[in-house]
Amino acid sequence: LVPTGAVVDSIFANWRALRLLNLYRIIVSFVCIVVFLFVKHPSPLGDASPNLFFGAVSFYLIFSLFSLIFIYKEMPQLEVQVYSQTFIDIVVIITMMHASGGIMSGLGILLVVPVAGAGILLAGKVSVAIAATASIALMLEQIYGDLVLNTGKVFYAQHGMLGATFFATAILANILVSRIRVSEALANQRGIDIANLAQLNEYIIQRMGSGVIVIDRTHRVRLINETAWYLLGLLPRQQKQHIEELSSELFSQFRYWRKNPNEERKMISMPG
Repeated sequence: LVPTGAVVDSIFANWRALRLLNLYRIIVSFVCIVVFLFVKHPSPLGDASPNLFFGAVSFYLIFSLFSLIFIYKEMPQLEVQVYSQTFIDIVVIITMMHASGGIMSGLGILLVVPVAGAGILLAGKVSVAIAATASIALMLEQIYGDLVLNTGKVFYAQHGMLGATFFATAILANILVSRIRVSEALANQRGIDIANLAQLNEYIIQRMGSGVIVIDRTHRVRLINETAWYLLGLLPRQQKQHIEELSSELFSQFRYWRKNPNEERKMISMPG
């Protein structure tokens, strides 16, 4: 069994990861716009099609800022947002790459983070499917440039290597998350076992015929059973924070014993 609090924490962690992923989009789009506008030659950004690049990166920034509303409202559900946002990542980044001269612009590597993020947030084969989608989109961009635009730039090997990187990233992210989730489940189960054991111990102590008082280093009462309440002549569950408040004579004897642990214990009488 997994406690409800652990499930809620896991959901919150997923939303936090999605926020960080969206922050990555904002930073990437903002930096690309700044470089495009203020860094001239030999900047490769938008070198092949400046208008297409600027339109794509501007849309990316607006989309990222607009996505903040849905992420912080947590509507629609997490999976829907991951699918849609990752699809936009693939389309826009490959468009930016195409507008900058293709795979040799280096912009394709920006897809590694969204693919890894999808691998973390989505379980199982879905993350691998997203890596496959990104790889196919890369190849389509190369085929379009080669056959339709007749650019004469053939880099199928580079596209294949980058696609393999996507697959490796998605698989490793999935394996890492699976292990983390198993560890969390084991830790949560151990937490439940410890809590149950603590309840059992407290139950046993409460039913003991001997009076038991447990205190901490500051002499504050951490546990006291019903027999101890009776022997002290106090009402059960009466709020007492310090052992001296329970019995000044008992506290005096306790301090004496701490200073002289080898001496014989003295009997004390209680009102009960």
